[in-house]
Amino acid sequence: MGKHTLVVIGISIALASQQIAFAYPRQLTDQDIRSAVEYGTSRKGSDLVSDGHPNFIKVPRALAGFIVVYTPWLQIASIAQDAATEYRTLTQDEISRTLSMWQGKLKVVVALVEQREGRWYDGHAVWIQGAKVIQPITKSGHLLRVISCRTNPCFVMGGMIFTFPDDNLDVTSGAEFVIILRGGYAEYRVNVPLGLLR
Repeated sequence: MGKHTLVVIGISIALASQQIAFAYPRQLTDQDIRSAVEYGTSRKGSDLVSDGHPNFIKVPRALAGFIVVYTPWLQIASIAQDAATEYRTLTQDEISRTLSMWQGKLKVVVALVEQREGRWYDGHAVWIQGAKVIQPITKSGHLLRVISCRTNPCFVMGGMIFTFPDDNLDVTSGAEFVIILRGGYAEYRVNVPLGLLR
């Protein structure tokens, strides 16, 4: 076996170990849960995630917009943040209920600014990864707030919430999150590095 062959094998092993290290956990360990609770508690009085966090991703080509991908870890962080905000202790029962509800699922919260109200009420979204297309199991849309009415129609921010099964996603890799408004009137594509999500 030559020197170059050994180098290639070494690189392949390193990449494989990197992928495993960066896969978000579908089944949370006790250590994962502790880190999620610590993170959520530390976010008291702040947004749970913001620009720079791997689960917060801006939507390209939109007037303004972002998505937040809620993994089971971030769901635990969210209820820990709620408990800290309310000056109470997070209970094991709350953690167990959250894990039971969200393990094996991804919730994606979408916020988009459009110059017309209502385009998101019948909005749709899918995950695309290679030849696989994953459809949502639940979805909803609503008006968040009016941004500006200096023009007609007004600029408004709408929100959508989607829930997906994650069992067919390779969580060590990337995937494309596609947002479709008004039966295809507008389409936004967001590249999501699943392996970097918390």
